[in-house]
Amino acid sequence: MINAVVGYEQATPNTTHLSVPESIIRYALVMGIVLTPFMMWRFHPAIQFTFSDGCFLIAAIFALASGRLNLRPFGDLSPWWLLSFCIMLSALGASSLVNGDPLRFAITGSQYAFAYLALPYFLFSGVKGIEIRLAKFFVLSVVVIEAVSIILFYLYADVPGSLAWINHNFVSGAERLGSFLGSANRNAALICLTLPFLFYFAKTRHLPLSLCLIGVAVLTLALVLTASVTGFIASIAAVLIFVGASYGWHAWKPLAAALGLLSLYVAAGLPLQQGTLRKPELTPDGCN
Repeated sequence: MINAVVGYEQATPNTTHLSVPESIIRYALVMGIVLTPFMMWRFHPAIQFTFSDGCFLIAAIFALASGRLNLRPFGDLSPWWLLSFCIMLSALGASSLVNGDPLRFAITGSQYAFAYLALPYFLFSGVKGIEIRLAKFFVLSVVVIEAVSIILFYLYADVPGSLAWINHNFVSGAERLGSFLGSANRNAALICLTLPFLFYFAKTRHLPLSLCLIGVAVLTLALVLTASVTGFIASIAAVLIFVGASYGWHAWKPLAAALGLLSLYVAAGLPLQQGTLRKPELTPDGCN
């Protein structure tokens, strides 16, 4: 099943004859991608360094050791990417110093450096042409964990503490779905990030349309269960931008009509999952 999904496109990279470093880089990247949604799986509870980060670090070490590190991950746009990152990090550092909290810059800055600077350089240092497959593994992982989370939510959400063995915020006290990320807001952000991938795969035929529709349905239901207003708005914006950029802005009309019907449904007070799209409230994550 997995091979059928990740190898659906007609043109696939030739990975038959791989050297040992290439194989290690390839499988480390795949495992890092698959484990990305499991943010609570850490080497130490107090340190935000996950098993996924560990896999990416292994890929980076072998990419450096074998001389396969890609120094231009975005081609001619790589210098601009580096410049934009430096500007963002400079603003973060300045705000941290002005507010008398340099430790915030050290912690947050290192996380941003890993995610936005280091990760792209060795993420594209593996087997040539594997990028689409990595994206498919990412989408597959997210859809599967959200489907499992939805099932667990409806089976055990009404039993206090029944899902604490996974993590204490798998389902919050307000019955918001945090899933394996341990936070409803993080879960909603992950869904927002994943939805455009499914639309892209459907448009380019990298995945069957039926599988993309199933994935969108699963992620939409999971997004509703997070009860995240910010995540809901961001997801709508992401879909609208993708549809407008891919099919022309006139394609917004049917989508806008569908969103209008959904808004009328909510405004009419018709049945919704308890806690869904509630009035925004401040959470420890700093988002709604």
